Amino acid sequence: VYTDYEERYPVFLWPAFGLLMLEILLSTTLLRRLP
Repeated sequence: VYTDYEERYPVFLWPAFGLLMLEILLSTTLLRRLP
């Protein structure tokens, strides 16, 4: 059970990490454009 969970965990972790990095990049670009 633990092996299956550890194998499926990165499948949900990487998209969430990618969205987080994308949000940070978009926020930095928007903050740079406003001033």
